[in-house]
Amino acid sequence: MRLAAAVVVALAFPSAASGALTARLTASPNPAPVGRSVSISVLPLWPFLREDGTCCRYEPADVTYRFRLQLLGPRGAVLVVEPRRVERFRYVASVALRRVGRWEVRLANFYASPRDERLAIRYHGPRLVVRAR
Repeated sequence: MRLAAAVVVALAFPSAASGALTARLTASPNPAPVGRSVSISVLPLWPFLREDGTCCRYEPADVTYRFRLQLLGPRGAVLVVEPRRVERFRYVASVALRRVGRWEVRLANFYASPRDERLAIRYHGPRLVVRAR
């Protein structure tokens, strides 16, 4: 009975692309002066199929979700910060980058497991490159 109900629900709501929350990452300023604060924004989005069946049309997601940002820097530097909610569809974290070079920003919530997060492997989420000069 539950299986039949699940099939009916899946067929009744085909507009969700993958049903998974995704996000857009932005940084300001980019490139950033070393030691100065960089503002990193997280904009959560729901993916939906377009009218013609192709993927994806993104709609802002109003979620109360604890995002974690992982910043992978030059020479193995790793920073983890938790952005705070500043608007209905926007979370922001401020970070001072202490080393010159390329910093990759990732949403730590998109790792397959906590072990993968510690090792920074098997990541399948949005990425953003911020350069510190």
